[in-house]
Formats: sequence, structure tokens, C-alpha cells
Amino acid sequence: MTFIGLVGLLSVLAVSTANAAPQDYWPERVIYFVSDSTSEREIRSGRHAARGAEFDVLRLDAGMARVAELERSIPESVVLAGDEAVYQFAKENIVPELLQIAPDIMESQHSTALARIYGVERLPAVVIDGEFVAYGVSVSKAIRDFQWAKYKEDGDL
Repeated sequence: MTFIGLVGLLSVLAVSTANAAPQDYWPERVIYFVSDSTSEREIRSGRHAARGAEFDVLRLDAGMARVAELERSIPESVVLAGDEAVYQFAKENIVPELLQIAPDIMESQHSTALARIYGVERLPAVVIDGEFVAYGVSVSKAIRDFQWAKYKEDGDL
């Protein structure tokens, strides 16, 4: 075998082992951090885009708007009447509603803690495999960006 033939054979072997393409990097887990204003259609689209990966939707403000509304519902006359009046008003009017939205509040607190762990700074955010965060884009676009980043990281470009 000539030198040129050997170089050609090595080139073919090198190319065949480096045939990874961006689409070969599929995420294992996708977390979609959203607000209450995110539509169900956007969530369904995200779930579809992440097919095959574990997919979670976390609402950061679930129930929190209702809590703020309940806090504002205390009449000024009750506030001026003192702590005991506020306590009685809350016991009769606010606590029953808080108990109804408690699961939403707990979800919001859990989601907020995870957002802090992943360094999420704004919504919507897509966290992929705990290492890649994309802001303000669809889940589909975030996955494509993740694939390109992994492809470049592995030196396949």
C-alpha cells in the first residue's frame, strides 16, 4: 500500500468515526419553566418536541397571584381595627381559600427552588439535562440549540 493509499484509508476511518450529527444528541430530561400565562398549546407543543425525553412542566407562579389577591382582599376597616380583627377575617375568609390552593402554592415553591438550583433567571426557560438553559424560545428550538452545543462540544465540527 502506498503512502497516499494509507492516508486515504486513515481519512475514511476518521470520517466514519466522526459521523455524529447534531440530531444524534437527544436530551434525556427537559424541564420547561413557565408562568401561569403560558398556554396549554405551548405546553403540548413542548411535550411533543421533547418526545422520548423525560418532560416536566413547572409553573413558577402557580397560585401566587391568587394569594396576592387574597391579601389585598382584607378591607382597610379590618386592618385599622387591629391584629385580632385581621386574624378573625383571615380565619373566616382567607384560610378556606388558601387551603384550596395549597397544592398550587406548594408546586410554586418547589418549582422556584428548582429554578434557583438550575440558575433560571427569567421565564419561559427550558433546562435540558440539568446543564443547558435556554430563555424565551420554544422547547423545540431549545432542543436544537442543545444539540448544536453538544455537537460543537464534542469537537465534531
